Amino acid sequence: MIFESKSSGKLGIVKDVASHELSPDAWTDGRNIRFVDGSVQKMDGDSYVYSSSATAIGTTAYYVMPVRTDSEFFWTYAGTDAIYATDGSTHSDISNGAYNMNSDRRWNGGFLQGLAFFNNGVDCPQVWVPGLTNNCVDLTYDSSASSTWSTVGIKADVLHSYKEFMIALAPTEAGTKNSRRLWFSHRADAGAMPQTWDYAKPAFDAGQIELDDEPEPLIWAANLRDNIILYKHSSAYRMFPLAAPHIFGTQRLFSSLGTISRHCVAEWFGQHFVFGFNDVFVHDGQNATPILKPAMRRWLSRNLNDDAYQRCQVVPDYLNDEIWALFPYAGATENNMALVWNYREQTVTLRELDSQQSLFMSTGIIQSGSGGPKWSEIQTTYNEEDGRFSDSGYKQAKAGLLFSDGNDRLRAANSSQILAYDGTMTAYVEREALPLTNEDGVYDTRKRKFIKNIFFRMEGSEDVTIKLGDQVRPDGPIAWTSYTFNPQTDYKLDCFLNSRMPALRIESTDTAQWTLHGFSVDYDLEGDR
Repeated sequence: MIFESKSSGKLGIVKDVASHELSPDAWTDGRNIRFVDGSVQKMDGDSYVYSSSATAIGTTAYYVMPVRTDSEFFWTYAGTDAIYATDGSTHSDISNGAYNMNSDRRWNGGFLQGLAFFNNGVDCPQVWVPGLTNNCVDLTYDSSASSTWSTVGIKADVLHSYKEFMIALAPTEAGTKNSRRLWFSHRADAGAMPQTWDYAKPAFDAGQIELDDEPEPLIWAANLRDNIILYKHSSAYRMFPLAAPHIFGTQRLFSSLGTISRHCVAEWFGQHFVFGFNDVFVHDGQNATPILKPAMRRWLSRNLNDDAYQRCQVVPDYLNDEIWALFPYAGATENNMALVWNYREQTVTLRELDSQQSLFMSTGIIQSGSGGPKWSEIQTTYNEEDGRFSDSGYKQAKAGLLFSDGNDRLRAANSSQILAYDGTMTAYVEREALPLTNEDGVYDTRKRKFIKNIFFRMEGSEDVTIKLGDQVRPDGPIAWTSYTFNPQTDYKLDCFLNSRMPALRIESTDTAQWTLHGFSVDYDLEGDR
């Protein structure tokens, strides 16, 4: 008899259905793999960028942010007491004195009217005119009075930009913090920060709003089309522009859905992906849809370190049609695991980070090499040239995920075959209770299945390990037998397994890259022994 999985990456990992009742194309477990175009692929590892295994970047970076101008691209990174910037080769300290980052609050920031800003909730917010010879300056409070946030003694948990406005969440004024209030600045002109934040001046557009219909603090703000979505832990609000004199209005969207922490919202195709306390969900500003099935939701709840939930983060990987929800796994104090959702395939998988973990991850252009061509420099036709093109002359640039680790290095995800610090990478996909049915399509756990051969439609660069497992009862222990399979030369695995509930695991370590399109199992049904 023949069992066939025709499209092995179609359904991804499914934990909410008994393994022996799953579809032929579903898997029960996996790590460091992704599901693309109906196939299972080993995910890429990471590599050092803008630093090396022997050279640190000068600080432990708890925040990284890309900054782009019309002609240049920078990565900025902030530590406990300093802010740095690099153009890919030169690293510059752009600090305005020494800072005092709080280990729980850490940093946030953004970009407004051509200027970058940084905030840690302790020090005066910083503004940077992009350029490696420029240092940050204190954020202006009221230009007519030559005052800054520092001189008037105010601060905020989060700063955010929306069109020409800057938004401040949970401000502290005159020594008193109001975690349910937000301020918005006057409109900023091009190339400048807002002229004033003084909401007592009626001639300007600065103002404040208090969301005090329930006691939770404001946690985060993220733009969604023409709105700002304001998040608390278990609720969310829409903030929208109005005609003068009101400037902005607010409306509650959800009363039971919010964000687990800062940096836990990502926009994709006019929707928000949100890492919440009780779920991971998407919404369009009106309707919310959970991403995870109940069993995966319970797994996440059990394995996320509750003592370090503030480290959770969400980052989009648009190049691979994915969104990563990073979290501290199994007692870790920093993010060492990512739940990866492919929004085109509608599949979920898990990506491990190595022992140095991720302190912060961001999406942006990652430069490598020594010179990609501009459109104006091409002398041949488009079809005769390889690689990407750029009017701004970036070095062999691509959009990707960059993160800082606990070893004072910057790394690019999805850029090598291994995890840079550990020097290895194990990837596997596993299916318990292969659905080897009788002639009537019935899976009988009493009958033993005798597997003789497995035919793999598989591509790969090196040997992989094929494991066949013997399981006596559902959710019971599995006794594995290992075989070596070379996708470059092999198409069939000759094997022997006699089991009531046979299992299959495909595994690789180190630099092996592979893609599984499908497989077929040649088997016979035996007795009830």
